[in-house]
Amino acid sequence: MYKTEMPNWKRKCFFLKYGIKGQLSKLKGIMKADKLSLLRALNDNRDVFPHQLGITAILKNEANYVQEWIEFHKLVGVTKFYLFDNDSEDDLEDRLKPYILEGTVELHKKYGHGKQREVYEEAIAMAKNETRWLAILDLDEFLLPLGNESVLDILNEKKRSAMLIGWMIYGSNGFVKRPKGLVLENYRKHATDELLADYKIIINPRKAIRVVNPHFVQVFGATTDETGKRIWAYPYKTDPQALPAPKKRVRINHYYSKSLEEFQMKSQRGFADNNGKVKKNPRGMSDFKKHDQNLEEDDAVNVYLPKLRMAMKLRNNDQSDNS
Repeated sequence: MYKTEMPNWKRKCFFLKYGIKGQLSKLKGIMKADKLSLLRALNDNRDVFPHQLGITAILKNEANYVQEWIEFHKLVGVTKFYLFDNDSEDDLEDRLKPYILEGTVELHKKYGHGKQREVYEEAIAMAKNETRWLAILDLDEFLLPLGNESVLDILNEKKRSAMLIGWMIYGSNGFVKRPKGLVLENYRKHATDELLADYKIIINPRKAIRVVNPHFVQVFGATTDETGKRIWAYPYKTDPQALPAPKKRVRINHYYSKSLEEFQMKSQRGFADNNGKVKKNPRGMSDFKKHDQNLEEDDAVNVYLPKLRMAMKLRNNDQSDNS
């Protein structure tokens, strides 16, 4: 899906319309929230915490990917992970044990369907007093700074309460079966910058009002993109005025499908954000084909790969020595 061509004045009118709707929704959230908590949020401007950047995620049967995901994000500045195990049947907890023991990971159990927003509300509450910025991601999403700036450099340069970061959709790279090696090494081909795709958010957890959906949290203060442009409502890719997200400084590498085999395994897990209404996942081959974007290739992750391989080797050696 690509942007709809229209006169600038018309696009601005749509932005105004959807921005007003977004602010009215935010006002409703404020009216429903606990007033004492809101007052604290308004006056809480702390910026010194044990952790400057954390991530929360909900996982199900993703033990094979979790070590690479954690070690990569440690390289880009993440020091705390709030993870929620949603009925996993693999050895996730064993894989995470070293990280739990050292305090890098907090692992919580979450049972049942449609728990994504509930989990994020809990993670925000956990992070309020110990983490400056909290990213809300999935295990197939990698937060990638581009150029010489760190994620924290970008977050801290403006007075903001949240930042939306655009997806870069990665395809199967022609793999039918899951290949050996790292996700970041195997899957190099992706969509163009012009493809309309979703965003993920990094928030100041003390400014959170409510989780609207897995991609957006309403906050006190400004929500911006990487350029500092104010965003007044979540920019759904299906909105008529939708534009591609800016992805010059930072992006989310989204390995949605990976190989066909991995996509089929993902389909069996179900959606984590369906509020329990749908237990069977509707993902099918049409969904795979839509996300199988192999149009361009870049080497943006290469700068991290040697350190990532070394970190994983050291971690695995430590685990072997302790087994």
